[in-house]
Amino acid sequence: AKIRRRWPGIRLLLIGPMWGSGSPDPAALEIRDALAVTARAQRVPFIDPLAGHWITGDRRSKTGNAADYIERDGVHPTDAGHRYLAGRLVADLRRIGLAKP
Repeated sequence: AKIRRRWPGIRLLLIGPMWGSGSPDPAALEIRDALAVTARAQRVPFIDPLAGHWITGDRRSKTGNAADYIERDGVHPTDAGHRYLAGRLVADLRRIGLAKP
């Protein structure tokens, strides 16, 4: 609400948390759920990388795309991971009408 008052007419978007490798921590899911509720209440589009399975599998066990897109630390994206995530974000922005096809 403060952002809308400060910058009338601005287009808003809320993006949920990412998880780098393995199953998301319960706290990350709680944060994601709280952000989704807030987005709905404020009528703001919400993109959910967790529900969209942007990152799959586990880096340590070399499963899913995490093996290619997540650094050894199990958290941060590789260079290829950054490119991949950017592509996923653009695809979702197009899907919800916030980016041109």
